[in-house]
Amino acid sequence: MKGTPLAYNRDFQEDKPPVFDAVETVEACLDVTVPMVGTLKVNPEKTREACRLGFLLATEVADGLARRGMPFREAHGAVAKAVRFAIERKISLEEVPLAFWRNLAPRSGPWISEALSLDKAVSARHSFGGTAPVDVRRQATALRKRMDRRT
Repeated sequence: MKGTPLAYNRDFQEDKPPVFDAVETVEACLDVTVPMVGTLKVNPEKTREACRLGFLLATEVADGLARRGMPFREAHGAVAKAVRFAIERKISLEEVPLAFWRNLAPRSGPWISEALSLDKAVSARHSFGGTAPVDVRRQATALRKRMDRRT
């Protein structure tokens, strides 16, 4: 606030109500979320099936095409056509024939079936907050330690 023009500091008073509102909202969300997560039961089979049916791994194929030299915008467009093809036929992306992929993008190949592997896609995301099992375990351990310090 040093060097703030005379009477300008009045504006600083207006930034406080949104901050207090945000804190109250976060606290209310935590009041609901903590008990919910504490009793959460995940059905791995249903979760896996939901991932498969939602075309969640379409981006993996687009990324694979881009790594093989295709501009990402073209790769995205090709994968979008494959998703439309799958939706029209009520099939999963894994069931789209390789010949169809090759017609869309010459850089397509058998690697596509590997790109559409949920386990491989999850394991490939190594970053802070990533989905790779080793990273998730590290994050869970750090969170448990943090929670233990609070209790």
